[in-house]
Amino acid sequence: MTFADYVNVLKKHFKKKISNEELCGIIFNSIITPLDLKNQRGNDFILDKSDISCIMNGKKKIPTALQEHIWDKPVLDGLKEYFEINIVAELVPDTSDLCHQLMNLIEADENISPAHKATLRLSANPKMTALFLSETFVYVVNQNRTSEIIKSSNSTTVEKPILKICGIAATNELSDKIEAVRFHPKHEYTLAEYEVRIRQLYEEIANFQVEDKYCSKLEKVCQRFGYIGTASAPAKINENDRLDIKTFAEEIRFTLPENFFDLGNLRRDLPGLTFGSPRIYGDERGKIKYKKIDSLLKSIESYRELKPIDSAFENTFCIRLALRNAGQTFDEDINVRLMIDKNSLLTSNYLDDYIIRDIVDKFDDIFEIKRDKNYFEHDNITNISKLPRSPLLGKDRNLAEEWEELFPYFMSTEGELAVFELDFEKILHNTAISFPTVILLKKCVPLIKYEIRSKFMSEIVSGSLQVFSG
Repeated sequence: MTFADYVNVLKKHFKKKISNEELCGIIFNSIITPLDLKNQRGNDFILDKSDISCIMNGKKKIPTALQEHIWDKPVLDGLKEYFEINIVAELVPDTSDLCHQLMNLIEADENISPAHKATLRLSANPKMTALFLSETFVYVVNQNRTSEIIKSSNSTTVEKPILKICGIAATNELSDKIEAVRFHPKHEYTLAEYEVRIRQLYEEIANFQVEDKYCSKLEKVCQRFGYIGTASAPAKINENDRLDIKTFAEEIRFTLPENFFDLGNLRRDLPGLTFGSPRIYGDERGKIKYKKIDSLLKSIESYRELKPIDSAFENTFCIRLALRNAGQTFDEDINVRLMIDKNSLLTSNYLDDYIIRDIVDKFDDIFEIKRDKNYFEHDNITNISKLPRSPLLGKDRNLAEEWEELFPYFMSTEGELAVFELDFEKILHNTAISFPTVILLKKCVPLIKYEIRSKFMSEIVSGSLQVFSG
């Protein structure tokens, strides 16, 4: 897929007619404007109509300055927002056809690795149009340059890639040190965050006032024909749910007011009088309070489920790592080896079976490192099944094996060291790719050593990273 292909597809989906010159100017300004980019004479960096025509016809390359500066942090940080404001806002409302056409070009492009295609495929939907267009733009801007590097990979004049391992800090920034942070096995909230949320719900419900008067149309009909009280009954919170709410309130020392469970004249259909689930109806404030109490019950349930898991990881740290290519040449077939004190690792041996079972059944994505503006997500995970699990019961399950499947590293030991091995299919220049998952430690280590082997480097790259507690 070329830059011209990209522009032509984009152009067809604008609400108003737009010229190549105007559209390319808007697109290239995503690089020029954040950096206040100048030409060699110190003047504003501008591409005229002739330049654009030559680029679109393949007679001229995209200027090297734009190719190099697209990786600058101010550009990458603002790229998605720039496309949202300046491009997506001008497109037809339904961008599904746009995403489909671009994705067809991407799938047919042999220069794009399967891992990179998978990354683009994830964002190729109307809800993520700005992200998809900005990611694709980064590729097409460098497409000619990358192709030249690939074609000349056997030449001794090609600059070698510069590979190194980086830590990913809690702020998602790349660092020459590794930040070991407290591990929280969560989806939405930590245990402490759940406590805050639950207390807020208790307070909101306690202070929520409902209306007293309500009579539904159905009840009026029943009253008219003498069937008073047969159509509906007052909506109530059942005794088991009340007990759960009262018990948790005692745990957090919250005093429930007498009217805490009062729903006013909120009512529900009697069973058998309607198809499907019984309706709940009445004044709107009664419905809101009912929903708040339901949300409180769900939050308490989530807290109860998370608490034993959180306790099991109370003193556990996690580290996040990335492979970075700081050079101007791509690399392929990269193998990374990490050497860590084996006594510092947290393995399934230190966890009770019920904890492992709960994690593999309910929290099977909590270890993954999601993509960020500073690095790509590691997509080439071949030994993790994304299919829904159908958990076996009792002794038929090998929980230790299921735990190891969550961490797609080849692990071995050498003396007192645990060795993690991981393969990367390809990494472009000025790019960073995260490791697929975090690595768990039951105690911090001062140092982690690594080795990197790759296709375009005859020597082994060795290094070490200091670890500090965040």
